[in-house]
Amino acid sequence: MDLNKWISNYHGMELEPIAEENNRFNENGVLYFSEYLILKYISNELNHSDIARFQIIVENLSSFDKHHSKIRGLYDRGAGESLFKNKDSIRKISHDNITAISAVSKLLESEGLRYHKDIAKYGVENLMMYDNGYPDSPRIVFKREYKESYKWDTSFQLHPRDWFFWLTNGGYAIAWIFFPIFFLANIMACLSSNEQTSGKWLAFVRLESGSKWSK
Repeated sequence: MDLNKWISNYHGMELEPIAEENNRFNENGVLYFSEYLILKYISNELNHSDIARFQIIVENLSSFDKHHSKIRGLYDRGAGESLFKNKDSIRKISHDNITAISAVSKLLESEGLRYHKDIAKYGVENLMMYDNGYPDSPRIVFKREYKESYKWDTSFQLHPRDWFFWLTNGGYAIAWIFFPIFFLANIMACLSSNEQTSGKWLAFVRLESGSKWSK
C-alpha cells in the first residue's frame, strides 16, 4: 500500500487515499497520523523516516504571526491557514490536534523532539488561549454562523484534562493538581457508548504518552 496517498505533509493523514498537497479533506489529519505513529511505536515498527515525516508535518502546520514569523507551540489545521486574509474563516486548532502533537513529541523526546514543551510554554504565556486565526490577539469568545445556526466558540481551552496533559508533558509540575479530573475524564471516555467520538482514541494517545512521565 502506498501510504503517500494517505499522508500529506501539509495536514497529516486522510481518511481515504486522496491526500493532495494542501487540499484538506478532514479536520484532524495530524491526530490520525499521530495515532498511526503511536501504534507503530508500541509495535516496535516506528523508524526514522516516520519521525522525520512527523516533524515535517508539524513544522508545516506551525502558525504565523502578523510578521509572518512562525510561532512555536501554536498550529493550524492545514499548512498556512493562519496567513489567510479572511481571519473569520479560519478554524481554530482543536484540542484533539494539540493533544496529538504533544503526545507524539513527548514519546519521542529522546529523538530530540520538543513540540510538547513549546505547546505548554505557549499556553502558559497566553493564558491557555490557542488561536491560530488571531495569534497576536487571541479571541476569548466570539459568535459565528455555522450551518444556518449560531454557536459560541472560544480560543480558551476550557478542560482541565487538557491543561493537565499539555502542561505535564511540558514539565510543569503544578499541573498535577488537575490529575483527578484527567483521570476521571479518561475513564468516562472509555466508557462512552458513542462510537462517533474520538474520546477513546484520545484516551489511548494520552495514556501511552503518559508512560514517559516517570522517565
